[in-house]
Amino acid sequence: MAARRFSRRAFLQAMAAGAAAGPFVWTPARAQGFNWKRFAGKELFLLLTKHPFIEVLEKNIPEFESLSGMKVKWETLPEIQARQKMTVEMTANSGGIDAFFTSLHVEKKRFWKAGWYHPLNKFLADASLTSPDFDWNDFTPGARAGVTQPDGSISALAAFVDANVFFYRKDLFGPKGLTPPRTLADLEPLVKKLHAPPATYGIVLRGLKNANATQYPSILFPM
Repeated sequence: MAARRFSRRAFLQAMAAGAAAGPFVWTPARAQGFNWKRFAGKELFLLLTKHPFIEVLEKNIPEFESLSGMKVKWETLPEIQARQKMTVEMTANSGGIDAFFTSLHVEKKRFWKAGWYHPLNKFLADASLTSPDFDWNDFTPGARAGVTQPDGSISALAAFVDANVFFYRKDLFGPKGLTPPRTLADLEPLVKKLHAPPATYGIVLRGLKNANATQYPSILFPM
C-alpha cells in the first residue's frame, strides 16, 4: 500500500484485514462495537493481478461496499502487466492506487526500499481501524515473518501461500522402474535418466522470464 495514499486513507486497514482473514462472512455480533461505516462515501482504487484468490475477492467486493459504505473500483491485470503499471504509477508518484496485490517473493525488499509499502503496524494496533475480532496472531509465524521487513514494519497481510507441486508421467516412470522422488536430491538423478531431447526433457518448469526468476532458485539452492 502506498504511503502517500494510505496516510489519508487509514480506513484501508479495515478492508485489508477483512480480505486476508478469510471468507467475507459478517454477523451483527461480529460487527458490534466497531464502526464499519466510519469512512462511508469514500472511494478506493485497487490494482489486482489475475489469480484464483483475486477472483474470490472480486466476488466479495459488493459485500464489503455494503458493510462499509465505501465504493471500490479496481483493475485486474496479468501479473507482469500489473507489476509494470505499479512501477510506473509509483515512480511517478501519481497517487492513483490505494491498495494493491503484491507478490512478496518478488517485490518485498525492492518495494520496501522504494517506500511503496506503508507500515500497517499502527493500524493493526488501533482498535478504531481494525475490527476487534481480527487477530494478527491467527496468522502462522511463517506468514507473519513473510510480510515483515527487516526494520519490523509490516508491509502486507498474507492472503495465501503458493506451493510447488511435482507431477510425473507414469508411462515414463513405469518402463524404467522409477519411483517419484521424495527429496530434491532424489530428483536430480531421475531427471538425468529421463532426459532425452528433443523427444523428452527430464523436467519442465515455467517458461516466462519473470516467472522463472522465482522458481529456479527454490529448486537449485536447496540442492
